[in-house]
Parts: sequence; structure tokens; C-alpha cells
Amino acid sequence: MLKHSFCLLFIITILIGVADSITKIPLRRKEKSPDFLPLVNFINRVPFDLNPYIININIGGNNTADMALSLFTSNTFIAKKGCEFFLPYSCEYSLHCTELTNVTSNLTLPQFSVGGSIIQVPVVFGESTDYWTDSMNITYADFCSSNPWIPIDGTNPYLGSIGLGIDNDGNTRFNSSTSFSIFIDLKNQEGELAFGTDWLKKFFNKPHIVNNATYNWEVSLTNVSINNYNFTYTGTLIFDINLPYIVVPFSLYQKILGQIRDAGYDCKQSNGQVITVAATCTYNGSQPKLGDLIFTTYNNDSISIPSSVYLQANAGQKSATLLVVPSSLNSAPNDITVTSPYQNHVILGTAFINFYYTVFDFSDMSNPKIIFYEAYDGTFNNPVAAGIGLGAILLLCTGICCGCCYYSKRKVDKRRTEQEDAFLRHTREFNMNDSKFI
Repeated sequence: MLKHSFCLLFIITILIGVADSITKIPLRRKEKSPDFLPLVNFINRVPFDLNPYIININIGGNNTADMALSLFTSNTFIAKKGCEFFLPYSCEYSLHCTELTNVTSNLTLPQFSVGGSIIQVPVVFGESTDYWTDSMNITYADFCSSNPWIPIDGTNPYLGSIGLGIDNDGNTRFNSSTSFSIFIDLKNQEGELAFGTDWLKKFFNKPHIVNNATYNWEVSLTNVSINNYNFTYTGTLIFDINLPYIVVPFSLYQKILGQIRDAGYDCKQSNGQVITVAATCTYNGSQPKLGDLIFTTYNNDSISIPSSVYLQANAGQKSATLLVVPSSLNSAPNDITVTSPYQNHVILGTAFINFYYTVFDFSDMSNPKIIFYEAYDGTFNNPVAAGIGLGAILLLCTGICCGCCYYSKRKVDKRRTEQEDAFLRHTREFNMNDSKFI
């Protein structure tokens, strides 16, 4: 009976855990959940090489607006009239916004720069209180050098970009969380910002951990390797969900491309008469094998990118698309143009973040960590698939419980039968001995 109770307790524990996890499927939670916030992809409205993920915020207490996310800075900017590439915000019409006209601020992002005054205004992510501030200093930009994220139709659907770095007391903006995570599902063209970690988004294999990142989630590199070929590289690595590529400086790109060609690929940054940023790599016979593209940090931590991620096969063709692309300061059609502070940076975009569920952990401010888990492909975000998965788990757990109970019952029945047989033998022997005595 005691074993039966343990079996029942085990199955109840499993069911509670599964039910709790299923209710936390991030992309299908109710809209006003404070734990998970959807990221909207503008891939159908902008060129493929510039597809930002947008989040909705509340600014000034009485306005909601869309903003891009910047993982590589703690600074936020909002466009003012005069910054023609973004939707302008009017501080003067908000009761909770104060403009510091005597203070100037300039902010340089990987692909453009902005400048202007400073405004102090409260910011809340949607209905969430997990990221908020009563008075956030924001660059109020009346100058914008450009906006590479601008939609094809010419509209400006968002105000600017909000920084998720933790520098300058940025960690205090996260109300109760000591980490946040980014999940990108390119197949369904959606994403998610989560305050904390959602285990349904990751496989249970060993994660990659990068220690001692900066407060702006930058990582210092010392080495790059591909196909067991190593070359020293001193630079910085950042993450950007507004680019779909793995962007590397031109000199590093040439070395990586050389190894891919040596493996048997013919790679060209053109498609007929059209020059492309992402090279098309063709091959003869069977597809040549390539190893991981590995970036090594000064702490000897590594970030590994499988060849299936950085060189994606084209179905039905003897070719693959190379998602490692070059950056430069020049506005060349086959390069990603970057600003001078980022000319030596490796930028991991959504090609990488789609494969890895990425957690930014600042529970120990002396050692900010970036944790990479191999990500699920969005299957568990489908409510039908989730229901089937839950049913399969329930069936499995029920089978385990029934098997446990059946095995325990058989052992009890066998022991009872053995005891009854022993008693009968003892009785017969006693009766026989008693008859002889008479």
C-alpha cells in the first residue's frame, strides 16, 4: 500500500509540473501577462537584411508606442520632430515628461547615430511592471543620421530604441528580475522578451555560458576558428535582434570565406545581376562538411555556431546561403554598413538567436553572464501541439504509474501465495506427524 502511495504521489507531482509549465508557454500567454512580452517582426515591411523586432511600451503614463530593442547599450532614444526617420514623440503634451534643454546627448548605434537633448519620462513595457522606471533619462533625438530599419512603405511605426544594458544603474529598471531572455522564432516570424528563463524554450543539453560580459552585454574575443583552423582575432562581440545575419568585419569575413571555399564551396555575393549581402555557395556532388564556427573569449569561454546555422542549405538545390556577412564603414551594396565605433565588432543577429535561446543574467553584478541554450523551433508554442504533447506526457506518466502499481501488486500476490503454500505444507506435515503419534 505504501508503494502504491509513492507511485500516486510521483504521478501527481509530474502532472502538476507539466500543467504548470504548459500554462507558461510564452508566445500563447494572455496578452497582459507580466512575465512575457511579444516581439513583433516587421520582416514583411522592410528589406530582409534589416528586420527589427518591435516591442510595445507605455511612455509618459498616457501613451503607448512601439520601440525597437537594443541589447548592446544601456541608453534609450526617442525621436523628436526633426528626426525624420522615426515617429516623433511630443514631450510637451505629456504631464509626466520633462525636457532638459540645457543637456545634450549623443548616441551611436551599430548602423546610425542620433543626438539631441535629454527628457525624463516614466517608461513601462506594455502592461508589465517587470521593467519600469519612474524617471528615465532618454536621448530626445532631433538629429538622426539615418534609419536602416525604415519600412519599404515609408511609414515610421516606432519611436526609437530602448536599451537593455545594465550600465548606469540600468539593472534597477528591472523591478524584480535578475535576468531577461530573448526567444526568436524565424519560422513563425515572431519573438518574445521574457523576464527570467522559460525552460520550455530550451533543450536539456549542456548550455554554453559566457562569463564576465560587460554591462552592455559585450564580449571580448581573442580567437576565431572554423574547420579546425584557428586565427587570432582581437575584437568585441555583441547581439542585435535587428539584423538577421552573423556580421563580421571584412578582414575576418575573408578568412572565414577562405575556409569555406577550401572545403569545396564556390561562394559569390551575387544572384545573376543582383548583388547580395549574403553569399550563395554552390558545390558539386555531395554537400561538403564544415565544422562549427567558434568564437573564443578572453576567459576561454566559447560560442559555437553549427554549420547548419551559418550556412543554410537551399532545398532541392546544390547550394547554400551563407549568413555570415561582411561589415565595413563604406556603403557598399554587398556589405552591412556600420558606424566607426563598431567597425571591429562581431554582431550576432537573429540567425544566431533563432538557434540559441539566449539568457542575459545579472544576478551577480560582478559577473554578468550570457547563457545559450539550444532553442526549440516553436513547436511548443502551438496550442494544438502543446495539447498533444501534454496528452502524450499524461499517457506516459499514467503508464508508468499503472506499471509500478501492477508490479507492486504482483509482488504482494506472489508473497501471499508463497506464505499460503508454506502454511498448507506446514499444516499437512503437522497432521501427518499427529496421525503417526496416534
